[in-house]
Amino acid sequence: EEEALLKELKACRNKEMPLIFSLALSTGMRRSEVLGLQWQQVDLKRGVIYLEPDQTKSREDRMVILLPEAIKAIKSIPKKDERLFHYTIEGFKTVFSRVVKRAGLVDIKLHDTRRSFISRVLTEITASPVTIADMIGAKSIGNLQRTTLNPLKQSAIIDAKRMRTEEDLRMVVGHKNSQTTARYANTAPARLATSTTARKTFTGAKE
Repeated sequence: EEEALLKELKACRNKEMPLIFSLALSTGMRRSEVLGLQWQQVDLKRGVIYLEPDQTKSREDRMVILLPEAIKAIKSIPKKDERLFHYTIEGFKTVFSRVVKRAGLVDIKLHDTRRSFISRVLTEITASPVTIADMIGAKSIGNLQRTTLNPLKQSAIIDAKRMRTEEDLRMVVGHKNSQTTARYANTAPARLATSTTARKTFTGAKE
């Protein structure tokens, strides 16, 4: 999906379209945050973007840490004036919807790049909800954990076809904390502890 969409974005007459997508994908920033950026807010030497309170959903200033792919995306943006991009939110929304249709995709929004960014961070950098929330400007860590992090982790377990850690097991059985899982494990009938089937199911062990 990402490749098909990027191909159509690059075909747009306005060459800002693929650049906006690339920056959103590499930073996890919201649409309004990306479209409202000015060059004075970008510090490539320090590798950060400074967002003002009136630009963020939480109405608090935020420092966006730029990963290498984000720095590369910013360096590819031509400087015309003080703004990085010149779309209004509604204008971008209209054009993006047309691009999605041309790519043969359904229900794809720029906001989906936040989920893709979080998925990359989980895989390559950290699994800490606090760190990820800070990186993308999510005010509620609990909401981020429930709506995005847990589903992504569960999907990874399914793709791997095995559970490698106690946390993996806790997520699959739906326990809110490790203490509950440990209590269940300690009170399980002895025959289950030695069952080949149970061992294969919960640890991925082979016969």
